[in-house]
Amino acid sequence: MKSLVVHSLVVVFLILLHSCNGKAVAPEKFRLNLVQDSGYISSGDALRFLLDAKLIDTIRGETQDGNTQYSYLSDDTIDSNRLYKHWLSDELTDTIGKYYAFSDTENYIVALSLGSDLLLLELTSQSDIVHYDLYGHGSHPCCWNSFDDILKRYGPYFGISTCGTGSAYCSDYLHLFKDKITPRQEGIPVSEYAGAFGEAPGHILTSDMQFADTTLTMQYELENFIEDYNSEKKTISTRQFTVKFVYRNNRFETDEMYKFDGILY
Repeated sequence: MKSLVVHSLVVVFLILLHSCNGKAVAPEKFRLNLVQDSGYISSGDALRFLLDAKLIDTIRGETQDGNTQYSYLSDDTIDSNRLYKHWLSDELTDTIGKYYAFSDTENYIVALSLGSDLLLLELTSQSDIVHYDLYGHGSHPCCWNSFDDILKRYGPYFGISTCGTGSAYCSDYLHLFKDKITPRQEGIPVSEYAGAFGEAPGHILTSDMQFADTTLTMQYELENFIEDYNSEKKTISTRQFTVKFVYRNNRFETDEMYKFDGILY
């Protein structure tokens, strides 16, 4: 009788062991290849990462040009009442992201261009999300000279450029970070073009930036102009002014935003 009980226990143990071994093993988390001081991210890798991190769902639909639709999952850190949509090209080797290693930590700052949005993330070397924010980016990156403008290094700082777009309008705002991603912030005005309409003048705002330790000095030039019936531009006034930004509370701040009154749209 005793041997029968022992035999039965062995059989049960073997069945349980076989059952455990037969369970499906969870797939390994997809990790971005963040191994250098800086680099680029393809749309294919970005898609796999976003799906794995559950930042987008798998709703699919085909556009007339053959692109595939994905929708952002709502998140309290962005807006729980809105779905952010993005059309990812079928060319999954296209570059849509760029990253840098933070100097003072082992984490990375990552920027992904998602159509009219720019997704900014802080990731560990294992692609674990520390923080992320979604920045509005207009209908197209009118303020970029090249894709490298999505994320750039400025000495010890890193910055993303977001563009504002409209009819005869383009603006450029710079968002700077040092050793971590801080919650979404207002950008530093870099440039703005607003076209003239009828008798209403337009303006062109340009700037030159100078970093000195924790201070950013922006030298601005504002040109106001009108256009004749042949769309020929005629300058009616120009002026220069300076705005100083100071790095404090993990961001660049200024007490001189009043100097932009009547300029920025």
